[in-house]
Amino acid sequence: MLLRLYRNLLGMLGVATLGFYIDSSFQYLMFDHAFFLLLITAVLNIGVDALSRRFRPREVPLDDPCSR
Repeated sequence: MLLRLYRNLLGMLGVATLGFYIDSSFQYLMFDHAFFLLLITAVLNIGVDALSRRFRPREVPLDDPCSR
């Protein structure tokens, strides 16, 4: 069940092949390999999120008419 969650989550992220490799690693009991692939996935997600936050336009503070 947990493996299906990984596969579905990575499939939604567009990394379906990586999900297949993680699933195969769990099936063949290569937990170190699976952990490394999950770590790579987490680093990729964090990196893409950091880039999107950097390039996302900043919110401009609006003047509050009630504070005058």
